[in-house]
Amino acid sequence: MLSELKELSYKDRLKKLDLPTLAYRRIRGDMIEVYKMLNGRYDQDGEKQLPVNHNNTRGHQKKLYKEQSKTKIRQFRLRVADTWNSLLEYVVEAPCKSFERRLDQF
Repeated sequence: MLSELKELSYKDRLKKLDLPTLAYRRIRGDMIEVYKMLNGRYDQDGEKQLPVNHNNTRGHQKKLYKEQSKTKIRQFRLRVADTWNSLLEYVVEAPCKSFERRLDQF
């Protein structure tokens, strides 16, 4: 099976194997990490690492602040803030077991 895929392009191989792109998998993994951080799945308080903007009037209530910084956790926040903030409330407020499914549907 793999020898016949050797001549195909990256996109064609992914399509034939029914796999998502690396870029999609990275974004999905980042969104799962943000969800875990904000919902207390780690020992540390997620809102200290990823401050939430509670004063927003549109979208969901867990939108991230986006400010420039050089520390690694803040670089992560800059990378994920736009994507996280664009998610629907239906996805962000999902129970733990259904978050990934709702994220994939979005």
